Amino acid sequence: MSDETVVPPHVIASAQTPFIYFETTPFFGLVNGIGKVALGVSCQIAVAPDGDVLFDHALVAYLVGNLEAIKRFRSALDGILLLAEPASEGPAN
Repeated sequence: MSDETVVPPHVIASAQTPFIYFETTPFFGLVNGIGKVALGVSCQIAVAPDGDVLFDHALVAYLVGNLEAIKRFRSALDGILLLAEPASEGPAN
């Protein structure tokens, strides 16, 4: 038996997938059954003479998919929100 670990091809390929950080979704829409969401961030660009921090806003990506893909993405986001909720303090059933 070989000591080499066999890594499925899809795991290797996913290492090249970009990570997209976003803070806001400034707009979304539906055109001909295709859902579209813009993802954005705010960037500190300068400090004004009065000490206020100045920000700029930039779009980092567009999510585009058919309705089935949008439903699956929403399900994934709902799952993340569920994981973020605090555990109930009551007795387990």
